[in-house]
Amino acid sequence: MKRIQHEEITQADAAKLWKLYQDVSNWKRWNHEIEESFLEGEFKTGSKGMLKPKGGPKTWFRLMEVRENKFFSDLTRLPFCKLEFRHELIPVSPGTRSYIS
Repeated sequence: MKRIQHEEITQADAAKLWKLYQDVSNWKRWNHEIEESFLEGEFKTGSKGMLKPKGGPKTWFRLMEVRENKFFSDLTRLPFCKLEFRHELIPVSPGTRSYIS
């Protein structure tokens, strides 16, 4: 299994960053690797969405666990593999650490 991790520290608070996460249809505005995305229903555990990466096929994902202003995890199943991501918002002074694994 391959693991990829990335983190950024920003002066924005977790609540502001969380609003960006919840707005799945506009992920492409801040993630330039995404052409299209949407979520069916609310941003909560169990919801299903679609994401199309640039140069890639449309893929369906499911929100596996959601804790408002703290983290969410999602799962995408592809032929012969699955992708699991966890997006964490960790308060630091001043601002927030965004950690993705």
